[in-house]
Amino acid sequence: MTDTKPGRDEWTRFLSHSSDAYVSMGADGRIIDWNPRAEAMFGWSADEVEGRLLDEVLVPERLRDEHRRGLARYLQCGEGPVIGRPIEVPARRRDGTEVPVELVISVLPSVGSDPSFGAFLRDLTVRRSADARFRGLLDAAPDAMVGIDASGQIVFVNHQTERLFGYDTTDLIGQSIDVLISPDADRPGPGDGVDGAGVPTTPRRGAASEVEALRRDGSTFPAEVSLSSFKSDEGLIVTAAIRDATSRRADEAELREARDQLAAAQALAHIGSWSLDLASGAVGVSDEFRRIVGWGSHEALPDMDGVIEQFIVAEDRERVVEALASVITADAPVTIEVGVSRGSEVRRVSVYGTVDRSEAGEPLRIWGTAQDVTERRNAEAALADATAAMERERELVHMLQRAFLPRLPELNEVEVAAVYRPAGTEAVVGGDWYDVFELPGGDIGAVIGDVTGHGLAAAAVMAQLRDTARTLATVGYGPAQTLAALNSRLRQFEPFELATAIVLRLEISSGVLTWSVAGHPPLAIHGARTGLFMADRSDGPLLGVREGVVYSEHRRPLASGDLIVLYTDGLVERRGEPITAGLNRLGDAISAIADLPSLETVCDRLCDELLVGVSQFDDVCLLALRYHRGA
Repeated sequence: MTDTKPGRDEWTRFLSHSSDAYVSMGADGRIIDWNPRAEAMFGWSADEVEGRLLDEVLVPERLRDEHRRGLARYLQCGEGPVIGRPIEVPARRRDGTEVPVELVISVLPSVGSDPSFGAFLRDLTVRRSADARFRGLLDAAPDAMVGIDASGQIVFVNHQTERLFGYDTTDLIGQSIDVLISPDADRPGPGDGVDGAGVPTTPRRGAASEVEALRRDGSTFPAEVSLSSFKSDEGLIVTAAIRDATSRRADEAELREARDQLAAAQALAHIGSWSLDLASGAVGVSDEFRRIVGWGSHEALPDMDGVIEQFIVAEDRERVVEALASVITADAPVTIEVGVSRGSEVRRVSVYGTVDRSEAGEPLRIWGTAQDVTERRNAEAALADATAAMERERELVHMLQRAFLPRLPELNEVEVAAVYRPAGTEAVVGGDWYDVFELPGGDIGAVIGDVTGHGLAAAAVMAQLRDTARTLATVGYGPAQTLAALNSRLRQFEPFELATAIVLRLEISSGVLTWSVAGHPPLAIHGARTGLFMADRSDGPLLGVREGVVYSEHRRPLASGDLIVLYTDGLVERRGEPITAGLNRLGDAISAIADLPSLETVCDRLCDELLVGVSQFDDVCLLALRYHRGA
């Protein structure tokens, strides 16, 4: 590429904004191009390296002969093993240290006969750090985690897998997933994440099933398996979260038994009775009371002090004495729950007591009932534990979702606020997203979108679309161009993913808003003087539907104080009604509260009013921008 070739200036601007280092050299091995990212990554300025031999600047000394042989081989025969494919190599910095990079070398168009070469270089330090963090998260997972590649072979496992199945990691990598499944078990079928040969397909997200798992020692156990998938550089990877279901089955059986016992107790009304004669101190009890406290039918009855000492656990004895006194002095029934020792077991017993009095009001007898509530309390505790565990899992997922959402920038002439509301109570990461960023020159870019589906796969697509949209807008792509590029990017996923999006650009100096839509609900604008404007719904198709889509752009001038509202479909769509009904509700709500001084309050109120009384089946993102000319 030479300075006279059309587009050189655009190419230079692109390279100056690239997040990767770019280096080019001629057939003589001398450096031609060296972008700002290369300066930052390797410590040399472009002026310092231009015209120098690339191998003396970047290639570690031990690899220079190999580099020179490769260049000579290409110049001689026109081909080389590293052209056009990503490779990982060490690169040398100015200070002599080395950095791992991924590079892709391309042969550049040339005016003369000698070729020139260009390469993008990406610092792998962050990726390897991310790999280490991923490994740490994988090993911190409470379940066994197994990854399966397109050939049906295991590509990663965590420490829980080693403990659960008795294998070392090195024993499992490269093995078929069949080594972990009992030969007598039902094999996963299509839609379960692997086909009959153990080769990954796209699993039903969130689907869980039970299989008979096989340990290294040949023993089997019931396992609950949840499948998901993501696309890696090596292709589709299906991940299986495997949990030993033995304890859960036992807990479920125990809980069912406790519930059965509780139902039988309620049906049969097994309530024991007791009495205390205040004059003689004699204690009387029913047979059912004896059964509750474990008293033999022929055992002699002690006095009340003996009953308390013999059967009530130490920490509850004072409460029983106080309750007996309260029945007499307060002249009101009392109910307390106490622990009753029955052999080596402690039962929880609900005791009710009241007092009979003479015509003169003197207390004669205290009597009441006792009911064993141990099974009920155990069932309640088990349910509380299960609920707490589900809530913790849900909160962890929501923390992950919030981590995907960007931190809103502080801008001089645009006020920004956003709200994210997860769907229902399911612990699944959603695909709704938004972003706001300042562009070179001071204009503002914003994007909102919704990837179909939920789970880590949808979140991964979401993150890639968000980062790509920001990068394209930063290097000068307009809203329609950005959507077209996102559409092409999404078509590269296997299987194809679909998404909706709106991309906008706000020119700060003129107040002109430009936007483009791909299958997304229309944006709304509330003018400080012009009132509500709801954009046209008939716009471009969803991202990923087909190749070569050309998206249209819309423009509208804004005045100071105008409000822009972007949102995802969960805010306005309701089962069984047309979307126009939801859009009308949104428009009415915006008109009613657009002038509130706090934009955060506007966002919260819009969500509260449109979601009140609604069983939320989809995530909701809402993004609001208020333009302040000359602020």
